[in-house]
Amino acid sequence: MQLGLDCQDCDDVLRRERGCGERGILPFRLDDDVFFRCPVKLVTPVTWEYLRAYNFYKKSILPNGNNWLGESQKFLDAMIVIEKELNRLQADELKEKRHG
Repeated sequence: MQLGLDCQDCDDVLRRERGCGERGILPFRLDDDVFFRCPVKLVTPVTWEYLRAYNFYKKSILPNGNNWLGESQKFLDAMIVIEKELNRLQADELKEKRHG
């Protein structure tokens, strides 16, 4: 889940244009924001871990192996935030399909 961007696919020219190591040449537009760094680089390693964990969470595989009461509040909050954002994105896509 990397916004359609795969670091393996980038060569030196794309890395420079997209802002892999420093400010890039081409802007990325996400909602109303404009970035000159690759969006993949803006996501912290901890956030990537939560995004990976979400895939297991959706399959009812929890880090501590028991039930949700055995999980940290931080983990549960992260899963709620990810779920809400995915639901919002899906709703936006449906709205766009209906009106677009």
